[in-house]
Amino acid sequence: MESLIRLALILGIFISGGSIEQREYTIIPTPTPFTEEVFTYPYPEYISVRITGKKTCEEGMEFTVVEIPFKDYVKGVLANEWGHDWDEESIKAGAVAVKMYAWNAVLNGGKWGGYEYGVVYDCDWDMVYNPYITRDSTDKAVDATWDYILVEDNTPKKKVHFLAWYGACINWVGDSGDCIGQWNSKEDAEEGMKFDEILEKYFYNSKVINLKQEDSNAGK
Repeated sequence: MESLIRLALILGIFISGGSIEQREYTIIPTPTPFTEEVFTYPYPEYISVRITGKKTCEEGMEFTVVEIPFKDYVKGVLANEWGHDWDEESIKAGAVAVKMYAWNAVLNGGKWGGYEYGVVYDCDWDMVYNPYITRDSTDKAVDATWDYILVEDNTPKKKVHFLAWYGACINWVGDSGDCIGQWNSKEDAEEGMKFDEILEKYFYNSKVINLKQEDSNAGK
């Protein structure tokens, strides 16, 4: 029932065009931070999102803080941030990048004051999220890569960004290995690169690992 109430609230905001009279907070304990063993990290169950119903953020806009199931949020972002008709390897790379950004926002409290205040906006100050827009190709990419993460120095990578082109990444964060170009990933996939190769090309200080394989290897 709680999930249905959350969904109704979110959809109501989008239907109304983002007109919100008051903020509603649903507070849960802050998730446990990263520990030593990379393969022991559980994904968060929920992510707190500042819902505005907008694609482009604006100063002074109203919002409602809503908790959304984490995987649903990742799917709702990928469908809005990556080309749904692009090569599947590009979409898979995007799925991992979106998931890592969202995961770090939950664990580190985001940029907006902490979990209870919403760790991400649903508009372009963070990542565009719209539950009305869903795509089979992007949903499948999230499912196919759910066990894959980016690690740096044997811990989940904490700085993961994406912009339309890698040149914009360079202008924004420099040649830091922290940002992927969306359209560059499309071109790379069309040239035959796999999603993990694409990710490691741009996040060159990191590697892609499969959590289940790491867990299995650790038990041997």
